[in-house]
Amino acid sequence: MVILALGFRTWLVMGLVEPVTISGSSMVPTLHQADRLRIDRTRFAWRNPRRGEVVVLRQPDDGRQLCIKRVVGLPGETVRLAGGEVWVDGRVLTKSLAEQQVMRRTVHREEENPRRWQSPASQVREPSGWQWLDGQWQCSADDTKREHRLGYVHHGAHSRERPITDDIPSNAGVSRKLNRVRDFMLSANLRMEGRGTFTLENHDDGRTWRVTICPMEGSIDLENDGKTLWSGSLSTELGRGEVSLVFSNFDRQLLLALDGHVELRYPLDGEPSSAGTARPFTVGARGVSVSLGHLTLYRDIYYASHAVGTLPIAAEFPVRLAENEYFVLGDNPPISVDSRFWGAVSGRLLLGGPLGVR
Repeated sequence: MVILALGFRTWLVMGLVEPVTISGSSMVPTLHQADRLRIDRTRFAWRNPRRGEVVVLRQPDDGRQLCIKRVVGLPGETVRLAGGEVWVDGRVLTKSLAEQQVMRRTVHREEENPRRWQSPASQVREPSGWQWLDGQWQCSADDTKREHRLGYVHHGAHSRERPITDDIPSNAGVSRKLNRVRDFMLSANLRMEGRGTFTLENHDDGRTWRVTICPMEGSIDLENDGKTLWSGSLSTELGRGEVSLVFSNFDRQLLLALDGHVELRYPLDGEPSSAGTARPFTVGARGVSVSLGHLTLYRDIYYASHAVGTLPIAAEFPVRLAENEYFVLGDNPPISVDSRFWGAVSGRLLLGGPLGVR
């Protein structure tokens, strides 16, 4: 009877699906102001909200207003924010490859000017093996034993090198302190041929994590400052055409994926510092021909302790979630009013979820 009554009331009084218009920017770029959505009010009639799911809820401090947020913490968990990361029960909340691709924020696309990838060799008057041709970076195999390197360098005003921050173009009118970020993703279409090696380096807090791929042997190795940490075999065949490449250090873990298959996932120790970097990635080619198309740098969302114009949460972190309580955050943290301000949100306030939104 309870289920029938709920279904009857939902159908006749509220409607199973209700159209709404977004009027704020707290979920940018996932959702944009003036976007029209359809809200499924039955989504949580048969199951509980899941972590990472976008939900519609009544605003805790004003029940007349509806808002859209993303579920981060679940009932019974303890949540805190540190170093821009979400920590649940004492561990950094890690995202899958698909979740990383949903949450990532574009820093730079190499097809756009000015181009920011450059060869360190050019700074010491040595010929560079990398060339920008036909809208992609290319390196031809040669007989030398030198590794040809290409690294990203972030520039600010007046072409000055500066650390990458959590700046968002849509927040240009918001006066706030920018936070230096350390979680990045490199994405490209990769084509390679030859008997040599292709390397990917992530520079993090003064340390270098280096992945070496040997396409002919089908091997992959991970080193940290010259020490081998992990070795394995590739499941994706290289040298027979173009593959998609993703390399990231989101959520204190290194992840490498080829054609959507995760080849490497390795946890990074310690809590991140606020040092930041302007040079997160370097690639290298030795004895192989490589082309990198659609080369793009992304960053992860940075969660500060509170949004601009709000006070930190009254109940200081960490926040312990009771039964049927959730911790929700907006995808545009600098301006999002969410659980950092409200604290735990009762499940009774969750009305449903937007259709077609991840």
